[in-house]
Amino acid sequence: MVIFQLGPRGPPPRKDDPGQYNFSVEIHSKDTHKKKFLFSHKLNRIYVNMETDFAVQFNWELVDLAVTQMYVRATVVFEDESQAEKRVERCIQHKLCSSDKGQDRVVSENVLRSSRPLGTNDVQYCGHPDDPDYWYSVLVQLPKPGREPCTHAFKFVCKNSCSTGINRRSIAVIFTLESAS
Repeated sequence: MVIFQLGPRGPPPRKDDPGQYNFSVEIHSKDTHKKKFLFSHKLNRIYVNMETDFAVQFNWELVDLAVTQMYVRATVVFEDESQAEKRVERCIQHKLCSSDKGQDRVVSENVLRSSRPLGTNDVQYCGHPDDPDYWYSVLVQLPKPGREPCTHAFKFVCKNSCSTGINRRSIAVIFTLESAS
């Protein structure tokens, strides 16, 4: 896997652009059993409890045969434009929870996690805790492109109601398709 050091500086673009790969993202809550999460297509909003896995389906078309590896970067941002320049971080209480003891600060301060176990080779946590210009993100290596969509599960590890973190502000997840080149 290619090592992406710190991740992008500043907030990611908020424009919905499929780009040259015709990239699209879908969440299907109809396949969820026992109502673990709910996705409203009308509102384009997911309702999910902390530590609950939700699957995201990625679709793209390979147009450049020289590209051998693709990645999806998931970055959590504040939805309100007036908060757009602020990095989303976990609250103090959840940062200090026992399951994160001994973890890298980039992992413990990130609000979003891959559902794969920590240390999995094809998942990287990016950002820089001491530099707020580097935004926290989760970078997931995708399988070789083909005709079938790729699905990856994520989970939130903080609540938007935590007063020392998100503090009831609406958040969004921006997914970007990246290549190693």
